[in-house]
Amino acid sequence: MRPDRDVSHRGGSFPYLPDGSPFRLNGVVFDFDGTLTLPGMLDFAAIHDAVGSPRDVGLLEFLAALEDLEERGRKEAVLHAAEMEAAGRAQENEGASELVSFLRERGIPMAIITRNSRAAVERAMARLPGIALGDFALVVSRDLPLNPKPFPDGVEFAARELGVESAGLLMIGDHAFDIEAGKRAGTLTMFLRNDPRETRSTGDAHFVVDT
Repeated sequence: MRPDRDVSHRGGSFPYLPDGSPFRLNGVVFDFDGTLTLPGMLDFAAIHDAVGSPRDVGLLEFLAALEDLEERGRKEAVLHAAEMEAAGRAQENEGASELVSFLRERGIPMAIITRNSRAAVERAMARLPGIALGDFALVVSRDLPLNPKPFPDGVEFAARELGVESAGLLMIGDHAFDIEAGKRAGTLTMFLRNDPRETRSTGDAHFVVDT
């Protein structure tokens, strides 16, 4: 994930649309885990097993569907503990701080949209030497009363808070949920492939880049 040297200022032309058409870059929305941070810190399979969720069902979706509120609370605590433990081992992803600095210096506003908790993001961010919470205009976490990715709610909320149209945003993430959320909100999308050998769906992103 490296800076695009041709983006020179806020609202500058982003020259690499697949069809060659112009794009006005007015903001960038990042996923957090596996995008700004190195992937693999969270053992999702172990968390699924710990809360009794099928592995082909999203953890947040599984928890939200539990009707027993006491049971839901216990299992949410298991998820939160796992996230906080992983956040305490967080490391910057390759090229992440360079890209954030590049965008910050050019006045291009940034936001984070994550299915993680705000507390876990803050703990992880404290371990990233080249990236600070203050680099981002807002963090859209699951603590907010919005449907999580792949719903477009968080991206649309970020666009409103940044004061830009969704069509002027670039959504960057390492999961198909990120790409789906961005596309449903009308943004340009970039799938970050952390391992060129991985076979996960790119969500039909506009761009696929390797770290």
